[in-house]
Amino acid sequence: MTYHANTERGPLVFLLIIDLYMIVSVIGRNFYLAFFIFQVLLIIFTFLVIFLRFELSLKEDMLTFRTFLFAMTVYQKTVESQEINQIKFKRIGWGHKCATIKVSEGFNLRVANFHPKTIYKDLNEYANHYNIAVTKTKDFKRLEK
Repeated sequence: MTYHANTERGPLVFLLIIDLYMIVSVIGRNFYLAFFIFQVLLIIFTFLVIFLRFELSLKEDMLTFRTFLFAMTVYQKTVESQEINQIKFKRIGWGHKCATIKVSEGFNLRVANFHPKTIYKDLNEYANHYNIAVTKTKDFKRLEK
């Protein structure tokens, strides 16, 4: 099964608008070049982050995590079930679930805000099927009810 997630666009668009306003407000005045360059770089970075997409695929004993910028694959990691040490389920924010997939080599994978929401149940079944250690926090258990 394949699951998808996007970055939270609302706060990023707000940050982009504030940065654009700051640049427009200092043009024509005496300003520091370093500040101007930093603001331009921040605007470019924020604009690019708005278009990030994430994809997680569960296939047999393989788990594939991809990050896309527009249609280009920026990052891809394929993990076999033997490489996964633990899957930790926890709560983030007020009422959202999150799973951290701890792997033996490389970066851990953080799974949050993916759709469909059955991803957490499917990850739990995946862990049980391949005898992977599962940890659930008290807050996560409350959200499961």
